[in-house]
Amino acid sequence: MEKDQLEKLLQGFVRGALTADESALFSELIRGKEHDELFKSLILKSFEDPDLRYSAENETGERIWESILRQQEPTPRSRYRSLSVRIFSGAVAAAFLVGIFSLVYVFFVKSDGVDSPAASRMNVVRPVPEKLMTEKVTLMLADGSTIILDELKDGEVDNPGGIPVIKTDGSVRFGQSSGKALSDACNTVATPRGSRYIVLLADGSKVWLNAASSIRFPVSFGADERRVEIRGQAYFEVAHDRRRPFRVKVGSAEVEVLGTHFDVMAYEEEQEIHTTLLEGSVRFKSNADAAVLKPGQQSAISPKGGPIRIADGVDVTSAVAWKEGLLEFIAADIGMVCRSLSRSFDAAVTYDESIDELFYAKFPVNTKLSVVLQALEMTGKVRFERKGEAIHAIPVKK
Repeated sequence: MEKDQLEKLLQGFVRGALTADESALFSELIRGKEHDELFKSLILKSFEDPDLRYSAENETGERIWESILRQQEPTPRSRYRSLSVRIFSGAVAAAFLVGIFSLVYVFFVKSDGVDSPAASRMNVVRPVPEKLMTEKVTLMLADGSTIILDELKDGEVDNPGGIPVIKTDGSVRFGQSSGKALSDACNTVATPRGSRYIVLLADGSKVWLNAASSIRFPVSFGADERRVEIRGQAYFEVAHDRRRPFRVKVGSAEVEVLGTHFDVMAYEEEQEIHTTLLEGSVRFKSNADAAVLKPGQQSAISPKGGPIRIADGVDVTSAVAWKEGLLEFIAADIGMVCRSLSRSFDAAVTYDESIDELFYAKFPVNTKLSVVLQALEMTGKVRFERKGEAIHAIPVKK
């Protein structure tokens, strides 16, 4: 079959414009293997086509994905394994899975005799700290009172402290204090699992909070510095102010900036704190050790301290995919995958430590958990068992 013919069928399927005969032909082609290479190239091309890209505002992609799964039966695993031709440095792809035109794709890689750093990570899922186990996005004011932001209408928030607080859909903005600096009096914004929020600080800095995260900051920044504290994960766009460095406390470590864009991942259930720099420069400090990051670099350190490790040429787009509404895994072990799913979907996802595979995957965050799990299972290397509300990943027996 000619490339343009297959491409036309794929586009027609996405738009729901195939005739009965075309649908039958498309189904037959999907189940076959002779057009694997052409099929895969068109799928990859679709990710760059803005006119066909998945829209997070509707369920079109999810519908297409589920339709593809139905057409693949009864032998979906063998089909997707037949598409595995992509080779990665130090690893050979054993399966390749794509949700057509929905920006849902998964492919599996396994270390080829080489131990991966991910293999040494924790093999249990720790519970999210209790103080972050909220059902809604909350604002704890300096006086100790708590406001549930999700339950408020857009507009000004009643704040006994007198500083203007404006709530809009998905974000909260803090105004300037008219009085003296109150660096000891702090507000805290916390997100529950499965939720994200934007915090606009009084100095003009903007902070995106990922699921199960929090930021603590002064009611009013001082004259010499701007200091905040985070737990979980946050992306910062810091307003430039050379007179007042912006400092982010992360456990026992600290990130110092003047004006920059960066991401900090510091979940308590993860073994490493990662700081990824997109623009500008930051100084990462922990105890007596310090390092200056350049754009495209990522620092890693244990929450308990120790030497700072710097990685060059990291995929910064992947590091902040969550901010753009995507759940993305790059060479992630099953532990990282399950912990992320737990946070993103507010679910109890655990795993068998004998699963030593690495996964590459990308999903829109509003994809149903059941679809995500089904896609991961299509690699043929992991299966998810449900017991009530609990989900447990186990290896597929060979």
